[in-house]
Amino acid sequence: MGQWTPLASKFPATLVKDVPPDKLDDGQTPDAYGLGLDRPGSLYAGSLPTGTAPPSYSMADPTTDHTPLGMTVANYDWSHAYDRSWALGDSTHRSNIIYYFAPGYGTDLFTQGFPEILCDDTTGNLNKLAFAGNYAVGFKSDSLYLVPNAIDPRGNFVRTLIAQSDSTGGVATGDTTDVCTFEGSVFWNNAKGFFSFDGRQIKEWTQPIRNNIGNFTGAHLDGTNSSGIDCVKRRVIADDGTLKYVVDLNDGGLYDYTTSGFRWTSKTLRSDKRDENVRVTMLRFHVEHSTTADNKRIKYQIMKEDGKNWYPAEEYNVRYENEYHSKCQFGTEHGTGDQERWAIRITSMPSGLYINQIDVLAEYGV
Repeated sequence: MGQWTPLASKFPATLVKDVPPDKLDDGQTPDAYGLGLDRPGSLYAGSLPTGTAPPSYSMADPTTDHTPLGMTVANYDWSHAYDRSWALGDSTHRSNIIYYFAPGYGTDLFTQGFPEILCDDTTGNLNKLAFAGNYAVGFKSDSLYLVPNAIDPRGNFVRTLIAQSDSTGGVATGDTTDVCTFEGSVFWNNAKGFFSFDGRQIKEWTQPIRNNIGNFTGAHLDGTNSSGIDCVKRRVIADDGTLKYVVDLNDGGLYDYTTSGFRWTSKTLRSDKRDENVRVTMLRFHVEHSTTADNKRIKYQIMKEDGKNWYPAEEYNVRYENEYHSKCQFGTEHGTGDQERWAIRITSMPSGLYINQIDVLAEYGV
């Protein structure tokens, strides 16, 4: 006969691709994009949020060089942080040296001690200098260098190598917009995924999809397009015009907006016993209406038994019946027989409709 079983109620669901879909928890999905994020507990279609550009420490070229270095200031990328000027060679004059100058000056350069921090443990040149908390991070394409006491007005700077290419990598010359800072941490992304460093340790935010990284690779974080930070909701938004995604810093949620449209996929139902099947005969949606418009159509598909392909799309017409909260109970055309695996994916949702829970009438061991 079967019994009603909750299938999903924790929305929005974060992407988890490196765990078998029948082992996922509620609140996780093996495949989704275009989810709405601003109504916790509700499944609905949304779009990429807009971020705010993080603080910029870049500065114009200094006007007067009082140092013995004889620098051609136009050949450097200049920053002003912790009340002093810093420099890296620009994209044409890269080097493995971080330059720093006496504090208290902006457009004038004065030396303080020996003004060079040599970063030569790894090959290659420095591409980006970021500031967060009381430290600075120098990025090469395959490694990161930490200057832990960058706020020290005495200039007694040291540095240490904190990451190499076999772990998180860095940022290349052409990807210096793929870095931002927020709440004392530095965030960056590259071909290996999305990472942060808080002055003590590196965190890999994309670990749940590490082996299926998909669209969660290098993209702008600096305010270009819709990228940047949502300081209130604590999100980092990546957007380079092609790759678009969100990392939620509250719970580590990963949300894809590179693919246009909407899709949410459930975990896979499967019997715990070998050679036993599962049979799902009905679905029940707990829905919420934000408008009185009638005939809100949900499109969905049922997974075939092979666990890879899907039956043709079906539709269910949700009626508004003078109640903003209601339950919709219905059978499906496909996938009602005995299957080794069963899952549903919703491929289209109308505006003004939210799903707060999905139940299935399921029977195991058939």
